[in-house]
Amino acid sequence: MASKKFKGSDGEPLPKATERRERWLQRTSDPDVLEQEIIDCVAQGESLHAWSKRQDFPYMTVKSWIDRAPDRKQRYESARIARAEWHVSDIEGMLTEVRDGRLDPAAARVVAENKRWLASRMDPHLWGEKMQIQTEVNVGQRYLDAIKALTAPDVIEGTAKDVTPKDER
Repeated sequence: MASKKFKGSDGEPLPKATERRERWLQRTSDPDVLEQEIIDCVAQGESLHAWSKRQDFPYMTVKSWIDRAPDRKQRYESARIARAEWHVSDIEGMLTEVRDGRLDPAAARVVAENKRWLASRMDPHLWGEKMQIQTEVNVGQRYLDAIKALTAPDVIEGTAKDVTPKDER
């Protein structure tokens, strides 16, 4: 027998346990407050998974609630990017502690490398190691004509043609 799936008014999945389901429905009764709490926690370094676990809500319930509203999802994504900055800021704090002798340099290096890796995954445009260079190549008509001349049937059959533009001869 299949387990019963509970759905909210918008068709979102709800927690199976009655107590959790009632708490979730109560928390989502004021979605702006809940959204702001989640965004603040994520922007200050906590993952959505950790927040869900701390609040005792199923992660997929919370994630699908965020994803259902495009504005909410966009604000959540901005908070995730801010989370990367939080990790970088934390690295800076550790450097100060190493300088002051309160933190072992070897331990700080391990933590800093991992936080740097996390930041590069959360906001690759700013903290990633891979540089993406966009270029635009504009091939002028003169070069296109030269290529066409090189691939002309008489060139392919063995008779060469001078394709140097007249003004360069």
